Amino acid sequence: NGVFIRGAEPYSVHVMHGHTVDNVIEGARLFRLLAPRHVIVSGGIPDTSSQLRPEAEVMRDALVGLGVPADRIVEEAKSRDTYEQARNLRRIVEERRLGRFVVVTGATHMERVLLLMERQGLAPIPSVPPVAYERHRATRPVFSAAALRDCEDASYEYLALVGYWISGRL
Repeated sequence: NGVFIRGAEPYSVHVMHGHTVDNVIEGARLFRLLAPRHVIVSGGIPDTSSQLRPEAEVMRDALVGLGVPADRIVEEAKSRDTYEQARNLRRIVEERRLGRFVVVTGATHMERVLLLMERQGLAPIPSVPPVAYERHRATRPVFSAAALRDCEDASYEYLALVGYWISGRL
C-alpha cells in the first residue's frame, strides 16, 4: 500500500510510504512542466485495517500542498490493486478524452503498470521519479536494510506479475 495510518483514533494521521511521496513530488513537478488539464490520483483502500482514507485522497491533499490546483485533480479512489487502477483509469481517460497521458510510478513497479494499462487499451508515457534514482545512486552496503527493501520490492513485483498472468489479467 502507498498509504498507512499512524496512531490511533482520534489521534491518527495518514502517512504516505516513501515511494508514494516520490510519485506525488514527480506528479507536481510534471504538472508545472507540462501544465496538463488534469492530474489523476489513483488508489482506494486496499486494507481497511491499516487505512481509513483512500490513497487518492491523501495524494490529492499532498499535491494541493505542492501547488497543484484542487480543481485540476481527478480522484480514482475505488481501486484496491494495480489491476483495478488500470481498469478504472481507462474509464476516466475515455470519459475525459485525454488520449495519451503520463503515468508516474517507481521503476520496480513500472513494468507491471505498463502491461496492465496496455491490456486495458491505454498507452501511457512512463515517468519514474528522479528523486528515487538519487537515493539509489548513493553508495550503500550490499547488505543493508535499504538493499533488503529493494529485494522485497522486486520479489513482490515478480510474484504479482506471475499472479496476474495466472489469473488471466495479463
